Amino acid sequence: MNPDVSVVIGAYNAMPYITRCVESVMGQTLGLERIEIIAVDDCSTDDTLEELERLAATCPCMRVMQTDKNSGGPSAPRNRGIDVATGRYIFVLDADDYLGPEALERMMTMGDENGSDVILGKMVGVGGRKPPRTMYTANQPRADLFESRVYWTLNAMKMFRREMLERTGLRFPEDILFHEDQPFVGEVYLNASCISVVADYDCVYWVHRDDGANLTFSIRFESRLISHGRMFDLITRYLEPGDKRDRLMQRHFQIDMMDSVRRIARRKPEDDEIRERALAELARWTREHYNEAIGMRLRPVYRLAYELVAQERLDDLIELFAFEAASGDAPPLVVDDGRVFELWPFFGDAEKALPDYCYDVTDRV
Repeated sequence: MNPDVSVVIGAYNAMPYITRCVESVMGQTLGLERIEIIAVDDCSTDDTLEELERLAATCPCMRVMQTDKNSGGPSAPRNRGIDVATGRYIFVLDADDYLGPEALERMMTMGDENGSDVILGKMVGVGGRKPPRTMYTANQPRADLFESRVYWTLNAMKMFRREMLERTGLRFPEDILFHEDQPFVGEVYLNASCISVVADYDCVYWVHRDDGANLTFSIRFESRLISHGRMFDLITRYLEPGDKRDRLMQRHFQIDMMDSVRRIARRKPEDDEIRERALAELARWTREHYNEAIGMRLRPVYRLAYELVAQERLDDLIELFAFEAASGDAPPLVVDDGRVFELWPFFGDAEKALPDYCYDVTDRV
C-alpha cells in the first residue's frame, strides 16, 4: 500500500541540521506507516550521507539516495526524490529546516477535504530568518491565486498532489541555482485546480544557519537575473495582458526585481562591468513588463526607480536610493492642483522629465 505523503529532502553539507530535519518527519502525528521519507544527498563533503544512512537504519520508511555528482543547487536532488516518490502527496523539505509535529496531518487533511493540488503550511522563522506572513492570517480552503496573497510565497516547502505533478510533468529547473523554486511553484499555482492554506498551526520552521551556508545567501548575483527572466516568461505565457497578469507581476517588481535594482545601485566601482550588464537586463524586462497600473500598486520610490531603470539612468538611481537612506520612508508632501505628491528627488525637474504619477499618493492619503 502506497504512503499518503512522501517527504523529499535534498541535502548538501547539512550537518548538524539534517538530524533535526529528519527526526521532525519521523515524529509526525500522521504516523510513519503513512509516510515515506526520501533523502537525496548531493555528494556532500561532510558527514551528511553517513548521518542519513544512520537515521534510515532506524526507520523502515526512509530511503537514502545520492546524486552522481554535486549539482550545485537543490533542484537535482529534489527532482530525483520526486521521480521515485509513491505518496499521494509530496512535501518538499529543505535539510536545514524542520516540521511541527502535526504539520503533515493537518496539511493532508486540508488537501483531502478540498481536492487541493497544493497546500501551504504556515512558516515560522528560526534564528532571525523572516518568512512570508501575509498569506497566513487565516485558513483558506480554496484560495484565489489573484485575490489572495498565496503567490507572494514561492518557496518550495509546500505539499503538492503527486498526480498533478505527474500529469503536468512539472519539475524544478536544474539550470538555475537561485530562486530555482519560483518557476516550479509559480507554474504549479497556475496549473492547480485548488490552492489551500493551513494558517492555524506552525507547520514549517525556516532556519537561518549559524554558519551562513544557506544557499540563498551564497549564490552569485548573475544567477538572480536568470530567475527574473524565467518568471516574466512564465507569467506572460499563461496570462493575457490585464489585471490578473499585473497582480502577479507586482510581486516580482516589488520584491525580487527591486532587490536586484538596489544591489546594482550599491555595487562597488570595480564591478561596473557586471553592473552595466545587469542594468541592461533589468531595463529590458522593465520596458517589456512594467506599466503604470503595476506602478500604482507600489511605493513612489519604487515607481521612480523603475522609470530610471527603464532609461538606464544609473547615476540618478544611485542618487534616489541615497536620498531614501538619508530621509527614510516618509518624505514631505506637497499638494498641487488637488493632487498629493511625495517629494522624492527630481520632482518638478523639467530636465529629468519623470512622470507625475511616480510621486502621486493622493489615493493613499
